Amino acid sequence: MYTQFIGFDWGTSSLRAYLINFDGMIINQYESAHGIMHLPEGGYDEVIAHTLAYFNVPLCPLLACGMVGSAQGFKEASYISCPQSLEKLALNLTKKEFVYKNTINQNTINQNTINQNQTNQDQTHIFHIVAGMSIAHKHSMDVMRGEETQVLGALADLNAIDSAVFILPGTHSKWVLTENKQIINFTTYMTGELFSLLKTHSILGRGMILDQNNSKDSVLAKRAFTQGLDLAQSESGSQASLLHQLFTARTKGLFKEIEALYLEDYLSGILLGSEIQAGLANQKLIKQTQITLIGNQNLCKLYQTALDYFGFKNIQIKENTAPQGLWQIAKINGFI
Repeated sequence: MYTQFIGFDWGTSSLRAYLINFDGMIINQYESAHGIMHLPEGGYDEVIAHTLAYFNVPLCPLLACGMVGSAQGFKEASYISCPQSLEKLALNLTKKEFVYKNTINQNTINQNTINQNQTNQDQTHIFHIVAGMSIAHKHSMDVMRGEETQVLGALADLNAIDSAVFILPGTHSKWVLTENKQIINFTTYMTGELFSLLKTHSILGRGMILDQNNSKDSVLAKRAFTQGLDLAQSESGSQASLLHQLFTARTKGLFKEIEALYLEDYLSGILLGSEIQAGLANQKLIKQTQITLIGNQNLCKLYQTALDYFGFKNIQIKENTAPQGLWQIAKINGFI
């Protein structure tokens, strides 16, 4: 058993790695733009070597979550089906062997906190990857990678008997329902990606003035955002196709009902409102339900504003729970 491990939160566009001790404390962390779609010439081995060199400690358990376990990743990790206990998720790791040349500076290591049985020779080591999760909905499958680890980290603050709802905003937003520390349901919404595509590659974006200098009036921005939410929530909006609602982001500009600078806020409101309408219906949530938002603070606050507009007040925000989730998985597997 080791006294520390390195956790990798490795996604499509970036990598965040953490040196975590047996108490779950982050001793040091490392960030890189080398997501799985932006690897250097040396590939995964080079990125891992640079990460270990940055932490400058002898080899210890390496544990990763996210798209590094996808078909395009370091090694494809299996999907385990939902509903599923988080303990079984933690034990379902995929292993990838790699050769690491130990180049650490022995003079800079705190010898009281590390395993002593290390040399400067090339070593074969194991890179452990957390499984993804899948679920069979009525008409299709859904999957997630990385979010399950974030949910596991967030659950550490909740009682085992709690039923909890987690929303993880992003390019592909996830709504996750847990009961008794089991993930029993989740759904993906392509809200972030659709917003980006419509804003940059559609006729809707042609009518917008994008805020490059943070010059917006926050009151006007919120008003436009709320107008979008209102359309998504209204009776006329619910009866209309989202595809029609989206076109109003053009007509609102054509007829000067919303200034061009705030049309992206209006569009965001329509999309977020549509996601929330669908999410609330799928999860059958009541207004008193506690919802935990996990992710970028600004994006989570936008979701909080939207949920509040829909009548949900019991909301908390957690910025980064992946390290805590990786620590829980490391403990369950006896790495620390």
